[in-house]
Amino acid sequence: MNKYILTILIIIIERSISTGQPIMSFNRDSIIAEFKNFSVVAMGEATHGAEEFTSLKCDLIKRIVTQKLSTTLFIEAPFFGGKVANEFIYGNTIPIDSVVNSLQFWTMKTTSFIELITWLKSYNATVPLNQKVTIIGMDYQSSNINKCSSLLLAKCNRDLSNSSTILLRTLANTNLFTNKDSIASWLFQLYSLQSTIEISHQELLPYYKALSNALYLSSKTSINYSNTRDSLMASVVIKNYTAEASGTLLIWAHNNHISKAKRGLYKPLGYWLTEKFDKKYMAMGTAFNEGEVLGYKAASTIFGVLIRAMFKPKKLYTFTTCKISSAPKKTFTYTLAKTGIDTAFLYNQQLKAYTYYYCFGSVYFRKHKAIQAINPSQEFDTILFVRRVSPLVLYTK
Repeated sequence: MNKYILTILIIIIERSISTGQPIMSFNRDSIIAEFKNFSVVAMGEATHGAEEFTSLKCDLIKRIVTQKLSTTLFIEAPFFGGKVANEFIYGNTIPIDSVVNSLQFWTMKTTSFIELITWLKSYNATVPLNQKVTIIGMDYQSSNINKCSSLLLAKCNRDLSNSSTILLRTLANTNLFTNKDSIASWLFQLYSLQSTIEISHQELLPYYKALSNALYLSSKTSINYSNTRDSLMASVVIKNYTAEASGTLLIWAHNNHISKAKRGLYKPLGYWLTEKFDKKYMAMGTAFNEGEVLGYKAASTIFGVLIRAMFKPKKLYTFTTCKISSAPKKTFTYTLAKTGIDTAFLYNQQLKAYTYYYCFGSVYFRKHKAIQAINPSQEFDTILFVRRVSPLVLYTK
């Protein structure tokens, strides 16, 4: 790039950020050096479907574990899936395909993540119990209900009353949890099951609580659902923290979950962790300018939505590779990309108070719908920028 043009672009960037620490080149050891000063560190992703964010987190986790800085990893995955993954890395003879199936969501069924837990299994085999890494699924969405109900039914069958057996069979085979009256009835009936588990099957109590939490979450709608989901995730992290905890607690989740700030009425996981840990909670967001991501692509026109709704009601979204063009000029990622920087590590103080960036979960609608407002200095401590991303690589046998 012409030196004169590069100088102009750097000036543009400097006008969009406040004075303070310079933009750091992407150095993974420098990032890890930041982590050791915090009780809880959350690593985000601006979208679930980018390989760079997943592989980055996997690499950082390996480095952190190797340096004995952390022994606990919370993942945005079902509680049940986390239990199976944890049993796997503790050396239980569980087929890797069973681990993959238990994770439920495609966002964790990736080559990078499966390679990570295989590595963790090998690592755990070489260290004493107090240094072994533990994986915890912190999400209580409805996918937990079938799995936990089936397990409780199989393990507690001889000690269950007839009504409890019927209840668990119903929950194990129900796919839709939308009838609020039914959910309220199921929650009420679960209380009679609790005493049986507490007396005869204490080790299964976490599965009972996961089932109860998942049903409770399913009873919520709209913003109440999002707030309940994130507060439950926060409670899992806080419950597992002790002053004697071995190192920093690590969290793997979407940017919107780890954000420290409220967004309207929405209080994310990071909001609750900031309330609890204050400056000892670190949120590392991620951002990108363009590329391709894996995800559900929605019909981009009203006509397309109507056609799919009429002829393929269950396929309003197509699971595919979504091409994302360069971000609009109003975004900070566009400005960074113009310098030719491929990756950069930014402190929150460097970005102006209010800007925009690409941020979406599993579903990509169209360009302007994928742009989200952000106040970096309030939401994150650091942001890792990747100029171009590529599709997430899913695990295959």
